[in-house]
Amino acid sequence: MAFDRRVRDELRGEVERTRPDLDRHLAIVRDRSRDVGASTGPFRRAATAMVATVQVLAVATLAAVIALVIVLRVIPPLPPAGGLGGPSPSILSTAPSASEAPSPPDFPAIAGTYSTTLSASNLAVSRDRLAGTWTFTLQRNGTMLLVPPQTFPDAANGISGVSFSLDGDRFRSDLFFSDYCQSVGTYRWVLSGARLTLTADGDTCAIRTTLLSTLPWNAGP
Repeated sequence: MAFDRRVRDELRGEVERTRPDLDRHLAIVRDRSRDVGASTGPFRRAATAMVATVQVLAVATLAAVIALVIVLRVIPPLPPAGGLGGPSPSILSTAPSASEAPSPPDFPAIAGTYSTTLSASNLAVSRDRLAGTWTFTLQRNGTMLLVPPQTFPDAANGISGVSFSLDGDRFRSDLFFSDYCQSVGTYRWVLSGARLTLTADGDTCAIRTTLLSTLPWNAGP
């Protein structure tokens, strides 16, 4: 049975139970008025007033019941304490979803293999023992693969774990970090045809600056 229908039935029963009481009170008032005498002025007026009062109370009670029914029809019943049976609210996780995870870097503008040959006649090249042909490959994911000449002191151990990034015309790399440098180098880069030019822009590591910016790098297979 619907909630509002059940309420209407209960209220209807209350009205029915209340009506006999009102009728009984009216009968008592009429009997008393007859006992006193219909011709007696003051008593007759008092009895009439009592009858009117009882009638007003009856009308007011009926109006209140009707108003309550209307309110219950307009306002839906509250759900039970356990809710509507649906899932309870959950606290959203602050961890990013797979779709919000940062995507890997992609540097197609500069990706490729480049090489340059440094001469020992250059004082800085000779000082840092960088003479020979150097080759590096810049991969789209920000990894730099570096191949030094055999004359470089650490050539046998290889140079790995090198990365780079781009920010507009800025090229940043951690080449030689912790081996010869304690910083990350920043350069301006320009790729013109098959030639990549790196110009130091605040790099404090001398050996990295000598290697990357002494001569342009030529794109190759």
